[in-house]
Amino acid sequence: MLPALLWIHGGGYVLGNPDIDDGLCEQFVLVGNCVVFSIDYRLAPQFKYPAAFEDCYAGLQWMVARAEELCIDTSKVAVAGTSAGGGLTAALTLMARYRGGPEIAFQMPLCPMIDDRNITPSSYEISKENFPKLWNREQNQLAWSMYLGNIASEEVPSYAAPIRARNFTGLPPAYICVGELDLFRDETIE
Repeated sequence: MLPALLWIHGGGYVLGNPDIDDGLCEQFVLVGNCVVFSIDYRLAPQFKYPAAFEDCYAGLQWMVARAEELCIDTSKVAVAGTSAGGGLTAALTLMARYRGGPEIAFQMPLCPMIDDRNITPSSYEISKENFPKLWNREQNQLAWSMYLGNIASEEVPSYAAPIRARNFTGLPPAYICVGELDLFRDETIE
């Protein structure tokens, strides 16, 4: 039995597919000696929240339910992703805790997209004017609006924007990173 990783691609909840991270997932397999599943979740704006989130949770459940046939050690299940995939990673750990499983041993939200409010200093610093080639404030606001649809800001659940969670007890250990010139820098540090 091997450890397993559910990998969730980035793309602001509106772009991307599992194929974009094939090389990275191959490295996880080779270096980590684990089984990796890269999920293809539904994208906004066609599929708004909670579609992507529920797809990822269903993928986690599917993976664990077939542990024996897939040679997975269910005590060593990890969830990881970058950008929107990092946000979904954080949301999955919250939901797995709330629903009582599947058990997640480790989470790795990398440069996670976790705050829809765009209120941090870095969310103002990394703008279209200052950094037109980076994922910037304007792109982020548009992506969040496509993902959340008509959900009012005061009603956004923590499963959509994990920074809104207030209880972090009982969550698995996490490795989190973010770059200095990243729109998500300050929300990740928070």
